[in-house]
Amino acid sequence: MRRPWEKKEATRNPIAEVLARKKRTEELISLQEHGSRKQKIKEASISWAETSRQIG
Repeated sequence: MRRPWEKKEATRNPIAEVLARKKRTEELISLQEHGSRKQKIKEASISWAETSRQIG
């Protein structure tokens, strides 16, 4: 079962598969970095909200 956005390859090309896998891995890594950045922003905004609640 292949995902609809993956193009069907007529012939198996090992070099292309390796390159595609590498690209997919890099995309996943960048997504994870983006996710951790979002998490840090979220934590910072939560801590700021708690601080402002203590002041007010």
